[in-house]
Amino acid sequence: MLSLSATASDARVQIDDVNGTTPVQLGEAQSSYVVQASDLVKPAVDHTLRFGLEYRADADDSGLLTGGTISNQIAAASLMWDWQITPSVTLTNAVRLDLMQLHHSGTLLPGTGLTNAQYDSTTLTEPSFNSGVVWKASDDDALRLTLARGVQLPTLLQYGLGLRSTALVPTTVFVGRPDLNPAIVWNAELDYDRTLPAIGSTLRNAVFVQQTDDVIAWPFGTPLAAVQHGTPIFYSQNVGDTDAAGAELELKGHNAAGFRWNASYAFVATSDHTVLDDGPRPTSIVEYAHSTPNHVVIGGIGYSRDKLELDLLARWQASYLDYRVNQQRTALLAVNIDNYVTMTARVGYRLTEALTLALTAQQFNQSQLVETAGPPVERQIIVSLTVRL
Repeated sequence: MLSLSATASDARVQIDDVNGTTPVQLGEAQSSYVVQASDLVKPAVDHTLRFGLEYRADADDSGLLTGGTISNQIAAASLMWDWQITPSVTLTNAVRLDLMQLHHSGTLLPGTGLTNAQYDSTTLTEPSFNSGVVWKASDDDALRLTLARGVQLPTLLQYGLGLRSTALVPTTVFVGRPDLNPAIVWNAELDYDRTLPAIGSTLRNAVFVQQTDDVIAWPFGTPLAAVQHGTPIFYSQNVGDTDAAGAELELKGHNAAGFRWNASYAFVATSDHTVLDDGPRPTSIVEYAHSTPNHVVIGGIGYSRDKLELDLLARWQASYLDYRVNQQRTALLAVNIDNYVTMTARVGYRLTEALTLALTAQQFNQSQLVETAGPPVERQIIVSLTVRL
């Protein structure tokens, strides 16, 4: 069996607000171009292969923040292999290789020791993988074990930021570095699914552990790196690692009357092992252990009858710390984000077997909601038309 698919996308963003409270004309323009192609092959009854290729080009022309254009090109190849070892055991392996080339054009801040040539000679070659085995122990019981290595590249601004602040005494410089390492995320997870025929549901239990190596920190929260002619310089840095462990419990089901439901609870605990507490700095310290909500609860109910579809979803998460740049763009400020609830409702109507018209109200419970340290999220009313071919 042979199956081919290809996609392409172009996204552009203009940013004029740096801290979420005071409008700042940055003249910042971000662009991203992505082209993807994949091929699905089934060489034998028990084996399925998927080959993939991807190319993307990202650029950030921030004016006040970079003094030029910081960009990268990424080419990636991937392979997925699904093997039905026995009727009750399935093994899935996926591997991906990313190759990145970094570029910078324009004028870099003097005295930082960085040149355009250093950026233009920066390349990264990083593998990632995901491997999982599923054992269908019985008609009602399934176990799943997954292991993964993920790669988180530095953002373009973490690479190419160049900001001289005269609001601090003495004048202070905050810059990115082209020699940053990507953050490597290791993850292991064990899931147990139990089918509950009496109530038409499946109960999922999951536990996971995760470690992130070479955590990337913005220069606003890193220790002092150098002093050039009396000017303190702070760089983006890899600052250490962070660990997380958590669990999730989910119940999901439906019945013949047309009702469907889902409910879940997730908990995660994080600990940091970084150098962010070492050395002087003129800014707040980023605390990764407090910047992730410890608790998340989700509940939803839906109903379908004939051509009508109704859905209601609620999500609650615990409070956490987020960070934003202050008005002078000289420091990261810690912002406590209180626990909040978002509610989404959807009404859909199938005009034909292939055509569905829907009205969705996102966050209908509040007109504005503070979910991050950035601007409040607005209530949205969306009308959509879905075509199924």
